[in-house]
Amino acid sequence: MLDMLQRFVGRRGIYIEGSVCCVVRVESVSVVDDSMRAVVVHEPRSPVCRFRRMRQAGEESVESWEAKPPSPPRWEIGTQLKWFFPDEECWDGSVYGGFRVLFGPAALARFLQRDFSGVDKFFE
Repeated sequence: MLDMLQRFVGRRGIYIEGSVCCVVRVESVSVVDDSMRAVVVHEPRSPVCRFRRMRQAGEESVESWEAKPPSPPRWEIGTQLKWFFPDEECWDGSVYGGFRVLFGPAALARFLQRDFSGVDKFFE
């Protein structure tokens, strides 16, 4: 698992937790006992949005592109390995309210242009 995670060090992705999305860079990764850990850093001057997890017909996905960036700008994420589902496009640690990081280049490029469609496709 550690070898796979180390390939992501230095990569940018869309960090999703709760109803907030922002761009982060993976700074470091580790696997200790039965858990994974990663330090991520918010990319300054990149979009941050609050999105609607549940929408009514006709509502836009994004509630606001004016969401506050994470504070502090560097933090640790992690989960038990049994609840972590990584692949080349996504780290899914969202079971029971955790996080996701989307690494797909198309989704990231769209998000950087304040286009949420790449994130929406993930949730379809």
